[in-house]
Amino acid sequence: MIGPPEHTWMINLRVSDLDAMVEQLRAAGVGVEVDPETYPNGRFAQTEDPEGNRIQLWQPTERPAGAPGPGRRTLHEGRERLGPSRLDPAP
Repeated sequence: MIGPPEHTWMINLRVSDLDAMVEQLRAAGVGVEVDPETYPNGRFAQTEDPEGNRIQLWQPTERPAGAPGPGRRTLHEGRERLGPSRLDPAP
């Protein structure tokens, strides 16, 4: 669940070093809950703003340069699947 029923959305921020970000936030007095699980797409932590809106911090799993993440396609693969775009130049 994202949070209380009146909070139906969450901000997700990508971070390069989750542990360093959590340490920095905690040093500033911010409560942060780190998910102990490491998922195929990375690691997560949650906090909230003063109004109770949830904020998720996400450190993606490192992948070799140029490799698409799970469920993602390279630009070329996506174009093959979707076909031409209305933004493509006319032939």
